[in-house]
Amino acid sequence: MSSVLQALLDRPRFLGWLRSSVPGLDPRDYDVDRLIPRRDGFDLRIRVQARDGTWRATAFRIVRGLPKGLPAFALGSWFLVYHEPVEDSHILVAKALEANTSRHVGRMLGADIVDSSLYSYTPFRRAVIRYVASDAKVYYGKLYRAGQSHVAFETTNQLRDAGLSDCLAEPAVHLVDLEMIIWREAAGSVLGREYPRDEYRRGLHRAGIALKRLHAANVREILDRPATELRTLADEMRVTRKYLDRVATLLDGQPSELERCYADLDRSCVRADEYDPMTLHGDFHDNQIVLSGRSAVILDLDQIVRGDPAVDIGNFLAHIDFRIAYDRADDDPLPYAEAFAKGYGDFDDARLRRRIVLGHAVSLLRNCCLYVLIPNRLQALTAACRRVVGLVTEERR
Repeated sequence: MSSVLQALLDRPRFLGWLRSSVPGLDPRDYDVDRLIPRRDGFDLRIRVQARDGTWRATAFRIVRGLPKGLPAFALGSWFLVYHEPVEDSHILVAKALEANTSRHVGRMLGADIVDSSLYSYTPFRRAVIRYVASDAKVYYGKLYRAGQSHVAFETTNQLRDAGLSDCLAEPAVHLVDLEMIIWREAAGSVLGREYPRDEYRRGLHRAGIALKRLHAANVREILDRPATELRTLADEMRVTRKYLDRVATLLDGQPSELERCYADLDRSCVRADEYDPMTLHGDFHDNQIVLSGRSAVILDLDQIVRGDPAVDIGNFLAHIDFRIAYDRADDDPLPYAEAFAKGYGDFDDARLRRRIVLGHAVSLLRNCCLYVLIPNRLQALTAACRRVVGLVTEERR
């Protein structure tokens, strides 16, 4: 076991540090969550349980050098530091939570804002503020880095105007000075939270229908982008390779099983270049879908791009495996994958099917990198990855 993992799993010592060093936290317990490799270190999400039993996600950074003036928890040769959202200089979290901003948002929406709170946060990249209006309606203000909110706002509106208004989240207001889009709450239940109930499988079918419609959409904001912005399976492999290399620096070498999976996929990816570009979501999974009546509404539309549809489909199938691993369930992913495929409608094309299997395996391997600090989840995801990589190698033969 690596020194990083040993330190994080030393619960009495780490809990003591959290209680004494992180402002506003008095945790009863904690769970290590997702690790995201970055150029200058790692983002680590840790779920913290308060004294009242509620859980909330908190953001930390893992860095090489001992930060000056900040409380740090030693992880071998690395250090863990708390990342305070309101001090982020890249996204305007503090300003979005100000009373003046709430009043401005209320005027734009035609109702007073009676509550605002930080809903989710990714250091240096994005955050979501939850606004509750006096008429009890809920809105989500998503903060972007400079220049990114305009593209998301224009692309979404063009897609909705192109006939997808019933299956895409609705932007209500664009606050350019804050780089924030206010989204209306999509009424219904999040698909990922329906697992393992029957509604999960029915919702997968509706998710397939919605994704197929998005893939077929053609709007100017997307078509005008240069061919160099096309998203391919080769791109996914490059990102996964970077993740593996960076995780190796943290854990004194990555698990050899993940390297073997990558080598098998790398040999197969050479044959995966032929495809017809479509409109991609870019991060499509079961928590990006709200089941509303008989429709599936797609959330988080800021990564839309043109590219290989197998990227979206493979990522979604990988997250079915992830859902089973997250719940530690002894479940067969195949019936769920089949429900989604029937909704999408044309996995019978041999070229697409080969690329989907590859995209599925690549996404699983990348998720293994994200959850290397959670042994049980890593074990389940690695087993799923080996299974799908086996299908890839069979196709290659």
